[in-house]
Amino acid sequence: MPLRSFLASPPRAVAAFAWGLAFVAGCSSSDRLESAGVRLRPPAGWKAVPHATWPVTGVPLAAWSGPGGASLVVHRSLPTTDDTAQGLAEGLVNRLENLPGLRVISSGTETVAGAPASRVEVTAPGFGDSLAPTGMGKPVALDGKTLQPTRRVEVTIPRRDDTITLDWHAPEADANALAATVRETLKSLTIRRDRPSTATY
Repeated sequence: MPLRSFLASPPRAVAAFAWGLAFVAGCSSSDRLESAGVRLRPPAGWKAVPHATWPVTGVPLAAWSGPGGASLVVHRSLPTTDDTAQGLAEGLVNRLENLPGLRVISSGTETVAGAPASRVEVTAPGFGDSLAPTGMGKPVALDGKTLQPTRRVEVTIPRRDDTITLDWHAPEADANALAATVRETLKSLTIRRDRPSTATY
C-alpha cells in the first residue's frame, strides 16, 4: 500500500493492522481467517498451501492451489481513502490498466456475503497462478516459468478497519472453469462486516 494511504488511515485501523501482522505469524490459515471474521470453502480439487505462497498487498490469510495451476489467496490490508466498493474497483483498474499486455475484462460492484464488494477481472501475461512482474515496460519471465495468458479475478470487500480481498488466478484457457469456481466459492463465503475485536487498541 502506498505510504500516503497508510498515513491517511485512522489510528485505530493502523493499530489493528499492526496487531494483525504480529498475530498471523504464528497461526494456521483457519485461525487467520477466523480472526479476520472470514469463512469460505473452495470447491473440491482445491488444496490449501502455505498462506505466503504468492505475494500480495497486505497480510496473506490463506491460500489454495487449484486444478490446472490455478490459485486463490485471501488477504487483508488497511482501509483505503475511498472505502466504497465502486471506488475500490475504479482504483484497481487505474493501477492495473497501464501494465504491459494487460486487458480489463470487466469492472464493477456486486453484493458478496451480504456486503458491497468490488470485482475486477483482467487478463495479462503471467504464469497461470499469478501475473508476471514487469520490468523495462514488458512482462518478465521468472526462472523456470514460461509466460502464458493468465486470467485474474479480484473481489474486494471494504470494512471499517480493514479491507478483505480474494484473488484468483488461472490460465486464460481455463477462464470458464475459473468463473464457476469463483461463483461456488463466493456462495460459501461468510464475512463479518466489521473485523472482530480480538485485540486491545
